[in-house]
Amino acid sequence: MSTAAARAKAFAVPWVCMIERLQAGLGQCPDRRRMPGQGTRPPARIKDGLQSLVSCTLYSYVTERRISFAKKFAGDHGTMPSQTHGPVAPGRCLLFAYGQLQPGLRPPRTVHRAWPDRVRGELFDLGTYPAAVSIGMTESWIWGYVLEIDESELLAELDRYEEVDRGLYRRVQTTTEAGFMVWIYEYARPIPPDARGPIGRWPSSAVCRG
Repeated sequence: MSTAAARAKAFAVPWVCMIERLQAGLGQCPDRRRMPGQGTRPPARIKDGLQSLVSCTLYSYVTERRISFAKKFAGDHGTMPSQTHGPVAPGRCLLFAYGQLQPGLRPPRTVHRAWPDRVRGELFDLGTYPAAVSIGMTESWIWGYVLEIDESELLAELDRYEEVDRGLYRRVQTTTEAGFMVWIYEYARPIPPDARGPIGRWPSSAVCRG
């Protein structure tokens, strides 16, 4: 399918949905002729159809804009998987990077693909590196990148780099806003009193940790 055809289809889908919902609401409603003493208030079926129409349109628009945003910023860091979230290649896994492991800083050596996304949680700036806590348990967002990497690097190298065995971070799973199941390193110690935050994104200009 050409780019123009794909855009036309994306534009038409929400409107087709609107029409179908409206037709369903109008087709099932009772006789709309006013009887003596009745007002002009529309039947409930029409009201339901209009509410479904608006909900469908808003959902389609927001979803399309979110995917377009992700694709735009993924251009310099790899390719974003299809909307169907195709299977990760055997021997690989998805890691959410929000600190030194982000593209452009000190990413894993086996990054095959990377794209921007965000997860629920709170992020604090500890100076030379950040700390993410309350993963999946808050309404706030942490911005970062989803990285498709070799699982062997995650287990043999990154766990050691993040000092999981010493209790500095723990590796947990969560789901990103775009629907990807990812690993993420959550800070496992109390947040220092001089930490800055919560913040939404860790500064890319921070000094690399040794």
